[in-house]
Amino acid sequence: MMNPLEFEKIVLPNGLSLILHRNPRIPLVSVCGFLCAGEDQNPVDQPGCAALTARLLDEGTVHFNSNQISRMLENVGGELNTISEREFTGFCFRIGADHCRIVLELMAEMLIRPTFPADRFEIERARVENHIRAMDDDAETVGSQLLNRAIFYPSPLAFPILGTLESLRSITRRDLQAFHRRKYGPEATCLIAVGDICPKEVRDVVEELYGDWSNPDLQLDEIEIPSPQKDPVTIRRPMEKEQVTAYVGHLGIERRNPDYYACLLYTSPSPRDLSTSRMPSSA
Repeated sequence: MMNPLEFEKIVLPNGLSLILHRNPRIPLVSVCGFLCAGEDQNPVDQPGCAALTARLLDEGTVHFNSNQISRMLENVGGELNTISEREFTGFCFRIGADHCRIVLELMAEMLIRPTFPADRFEIERARVENHIRAMDDDAETVGSQLLNRAIFYPSPLAFPILGTLESLRSITRRDLQAFHRRKYGPEATCLIAVGDICPKEVRDVVEELYGDWSNPDLQLDEIEIPSPQKDPVTIRRPMEKEQVTAYVGHLGIERRNPDYYACLLYTSPSPRDLSTSRMPSSA
């Protein structure tokens, strides 16, 4: 039986949560920041706003431009991954244990003082548009998006995380600034540091860098869960493919439901039962 994972949780006076776990076996540190600023916080008429905001945070801050941020990480062998999901946005740094403070400083810049440079905004928006065009040619992705739209419309969860081509063209740099102003704040943020750390030193640095962060304009929306449909709904999307992709689904139970994990296990086939079948488009 595995031993329970020991960790320390601190909540700063401004509401920011900090979770620390020391593991000295490997001289590396993972520092992650998670915010309640995912797809569910998008304006309904601007799908993709949360994801585009997250992608621009390391492209320029008050004190560092994108090249300086890249060089700072490269000089210490660090790496950064940005995550934007349905219910949260996250940033994960991995770096040598001796450079933990650098990561905490960079994350503070990204979370608190991003500038969303106009030139980087146009470049990143074009990248996302190209990614969406590529996904629009994938039958499984298209089918999944159509199913989500049928189940969750008109909530923000009805749309792809990256948004649509139409919504991206309507999003401006000011929209990202407004989203950051409304959705990013210490009360909605959790920092996690795991690895060869000194918990007290990390706690002191976090209090120094993040302790004065406040956002009186923070406003997190409570998403209204749609009602299950009463009648069957059939959606067909013709695509020039040799195979047919079919999705069947409906509105499920909430994650907070005590039966959630039992239902998740029940609906997940065991590896020995997994099989694939191909259906030609002429069938």
